[in-house]
Amino acid sequence: MIEGPNGSVEGNPLFAMNFSCWLVDPQYTSSMLPLLRKYKDANKNNLLLLLDFVTVNDYLFQLRLLAHCLQPAGGAALFYLAAAVSDFHIPQSRMSEHKIQSLGGGNTLTIVMDPVPKFLHHLVQKWAPYATIISFKVPPFLQDVSDSSWRLILKS
Repeated sequence: MIEGPNGSVEGNPLFAMNFSCWLVDPQYTSSMLPLLRKYKDANKNNLLLLLDFVTVNDYLFQLRLLAHCLQPAGGAALFYLAAAVSDFHIPQSRMSEHKIQSLGGGNTLTIVMDPVPKFLHHLVQKWAPYATIISFKVPPFLQDVSDSSWRLILKS
């Protein structure tokens, strides 16, 4: 969906690879257009901060720092979090600084990963206790969405 200068909307599957365009099923265009305008307005007025990250550690560090900076905003702050950035990671202390060597001529590699630290409780209770926080949990089976989401919210 592309909003032209006169407010018209054009949809073209060829634009799907262009990250500045949204491809929307035509039946939803009229309901998505107001959301697209609000998103563009928030970006234009610097009301939306999108965080780029490469590692889980980057994500958690930036989230904690941002929560600290936004504490004065109180309830006016809104966190819209990515769903399951990753379930497992290699802690920085075990990360190889250089190329992984094939010691002893072996032809297999075993990687030991740790679960990503649970941080939602910290965000809700300590880092941004008055902010509105929107987070997603995507379980293996779609029918479990509402049950597992409520359990996660209640645990926070």
